[in-house]
Amino acid sequence: MSLNGLLAILTLSLFAVFCNVHGSDANRDKLIKEVFNSVDQQMHEQYQSKCFATGGAMMTDIKTLEMSLWVQDAVTIDEARDIMVTFTELFLEAVNENSDLRPYLANFPFQPDNLGLMVAFLNEDCSKTVEPEVSSVILANGTIYYAANALESIFVSNDLQTETYDEALLIFKTGRKE
Repeated sequence: MSLNGLLAILTLSLFAVFCNVHGSDANRDKLIKEVFNSVDQQMHEQYQSKCFATGGAMMTDIKTLEMSLWVQDAVTIDEARDIMVTFTELFLEAVNENSDLRPYLANFPFQPDNLGLMVAFLNEDCSKTVEPEVSSVILANGTIYYAANALESIFVSNDLQTETYDEALLIFKTGRKE
């Protein structure tokens, strides 16, 4: 056997061992899928949302979980905030209350910083919303970003507002900024 053949076999063997040790854990993946399904169902019941993407950073342990929904409704910033805070709280509850999932988490309790969430909004006729209505709200690194499709082109997005998750949660709970 040639040196190239031996290197190929060695490389494939190491790859197989690496994937077996560091690859997907079936139980972990099942538990994560249950979290995604639970949150998706609860959000659908409240907002008639539809999930269009899930994921996360979880090569060895779960560092982040990500989920994207779309809602067929034109909303204001206040309404988008309420939806995002509800989404985040449901997600954190589903993760943190799942004792079987805890050993897989990079940190416990999971925090808003561990989530990447997005809600995209469409008009009731499925056309894209335009300013002043919110076209998307995103939670990333503990910050919420609100955006709207520009009047001149739905392919241009304008930032409407940014706030920390803690600020949004306070407004959600009290109805006012401090």
